[in-house]
Amino acid sequence: MHNTNDILNEIIAVRKNGEFHVHLKGHPGICSKGRTIMQAVGTLICDHPNEFNIKLNYDALDSLRPTKN
Repeated sequence: MHNTNDILNEIIAVRKNGEFHVHLKGHPGICSKGRTIMQAVGTLICDHPNEFNIKLNYDALDSLRPTKN
């Protein structure tokens, strides 16, 4: 078990030409960009869930979509 103060992953963010570019510290190839910091980080996590030891359950999104009549 990790101590709550342990930093397991650090995301580096820089602003370039009006966009936010983010990457996982020590892994510049694990990167993303977006118009906002939240978009850039969200895309990074969604594109590389294994690096953050998470599982994204996209099936759950189906329940949020309106049904067609």
